[in-house]
Amino acid sequence: MFRTTYVPLTVITNYTFLEGASFPEEFVVQAAAFDLPGIAITDRDGMYGIVRAHVAAREAGMKLIAGSVISRTDGPPLTLLAMNKSGYAAICRLISAGRANREKGESAVD
Repeated sequence: MFRTTYVPLTVITNYTFLEGASFPEEFVVQAAAFDLPGIAITDRDGMYGIVRAHVAAREAGMKLIAGSVISRTDGPPLTLLAMNKSGYAAICRLISAGRANREKGESAVD
């Protein structure tokens, strides 16, 4: 029998001001309660909740996918998910580039 598995790939925490509703660890605990194998934390233009989510996911024995929803100047936002440490570093560099030379709280990548 074929079993499908659901993993939320765009979860925005309350660290993304006026968009997310819950703390990252609350999302992880709820995903574990639903017996999900993992969850992706993707705050907008940052990795704000990833550390707290990592600690909670490790305690729950869940897979955590780090990512971010990146605002673009030439299109809709793009969700990026890191497959490994170099992917995580690349997303962090992209976030830094998007925030460079912008007003506080603004970010956009070309």
